[in-house]
Amino acid sequence: MSGYRTTWDNECLEDPDPLHANIGAAASDILDIALKLKNLVDQALAEPGDMMAKLHHYSSLFDTYLKCMQQAERYLKLDKRVSDIKALLAEQSTE
Repeated sequence: MSGYRTTWDNECLEDPDPLHANIGAAASDILDIALKLKNLVDQALAEPGDMMAKLHHYSSLFDTYLKCMQQAERYLKLDKRVSDIKALLAEQSTE
């Protein structure tokens, strides 16, 4: 993931549009945090013991992971919308 993250960060930050660049960089940061949380979730669930007790004990970790993924989705949707608008504007300027 780190190689992918570095590539995506570089592509985002090389974008001449500062809004688009920042959205991409923020999405990359959120996805990196989500990956780290996912690893913690996997470790927590792999621990021996009662599954219900583990779910209760680690509920705030699970909740944070889900919130992180929701934020990543928002950033990625916003990134797509910005890209679509840029493409539409470019198309209109050539007409």
